[in-house]
Amino acid sequence: MTAAGYRVAPARLDAAAGEFGARADVLSPVQSAVAASKLPAAAFGQVSESAAAAKTFEKTMTDLAAELESHPTRLRKVQKGLTTSAAGYRNTDAQVAAMYRALLPATPSRRARPHPTVMPLQSRVMPL
Repeated sequence: MTAAGYRVAPARLDAAAGEFGARADVLSPVQSAVAASKLPAAAFGQVSESAAAAKTFEKTMTDLAAELESHPTRLRKVQKGLTTSAAGYRNTDAQVAAMYRALLPATPSRRARPHPTVMPLQSRVMPL
C-alpha cells in the first residue's frame, strides 16, 4: 500500500493464480485416492472392536474425501478471481492510457518541441 492507495502488479496476480491452480492440480488426485481407499473389515482383525474400527475408518475416510473435494474447487475459484482481477487492471490501465493519449494534440506545438541546441536534462546530469 502506498500513501495514495494500493499499487497492484497484474503479473504478480497472474503468478499467484498459477500457484493456486498448481495446488489444485496436486490436491485433486489426493482427494480421488482418499475417496477410493477401501479396506476390508478383516483388515482390522478378529477382535470384538474390529467391526467398530472398520466403521470408524470408513466414516473417517468418507468425511476426509468430502472435505478434500471442496478444496480444489475453492482453489480454482481463487485462481479465476486473481486472473480476472489481473485482466481487469490491465484493461483499466489501457483505457486510462488511451484517454490520456486522446488529450494530447495530434501534432505537438512548436513550444512543446525542444530547441535543437538544448541538450536533454539527462545528458546534463553528471554522475557521482
